[in-house]
Amino acid sequence: MTKTKNGRLTGGTVTWLPVVPAVLGLSLVLTGCPTIAIDNGNNDGNGLGLLLLSGQVWTMEEGFNRDTETWESVTAKFTENREVFSDFGGTGWITGGLLDFRGGTPGDNDLADMEEALRAFSGWETGDIPNVTVSGSADARAVWLTTLETAAGTISRRAVTLSANGRTDEWVNYIFVDRNVTVTGELRTHTDRWEWDGDTFGVTTRHEAFTLPLRAGWNTVHFALSAQSAGNIAANTWGVSHGDPPHLKWVIF
Repeated sequence: MTKTKNGRLTGGTVTWLPVVPAVLGLSLVLTGCPTIAIDNGNNDGNGLGLLLLSGQVWTMEEGFNRDTETWESVTAKFTENREVFSDFGGTGWITGGLLDFRGGTPGDNDLADMEEALRAFSGWETGDIPNVTVSGSADARAVWLTTLETAAGTISRRAVTLSANGRTDEWVNYIFVDRNVTVTGELRTHTDRWEWDGDTFGVTTRHEAFTLPLRAGWNTVHFALSAQSAGNIAANTWGVSHGDPPHLKWVIF
């Protein structure tokens, strides 16, 4: 089984630094800024051994606004102090609502076969994963980091957009791979229909195509799931890409 955490990482600043003494000697203060990736000239936030995460932490609540008759997602600045940790070590704190976390390299016992890690790219489907493959090394191993933990709450990087007919959930996860690989997802659409009490219901799920080169080390992966409905028929769209959109937030639950 791939070791992973239940949740997602969300808003603020994400900084990647290579594990070399010259860089570790730098002092960086990055709070409330747009997302920043520093990656030895690759300029895509991938293949780095040290993970630095920082930025404002927020709370998030969803509710129905009776005045506008719409569902809303409301965020507010988190202002408490808490120690932050992960399954792979590292040190960090939330100080006055500002996250500052430095993660390291997972140990060999943390890594699992790449084949199991691929399930995240298809939405954690069970059984066969016909549309997602990996190339570059059949022996690659990987592990996902999806949340940071505190003694009273989980932090994930995410955003929610609500509309009259549905919602779009976005989140950023981090995958560590022990060698260079490329993950490819093919376009795939499938529809499920069923009858209940004389009515027909259905959901169509579209998995968008993607190609993600992953370099040895930590890599940023952005997921988006759009779920829209019209009457008894729902349409879901699943997307995967590199990057860390600036509208995502660090959210604590």
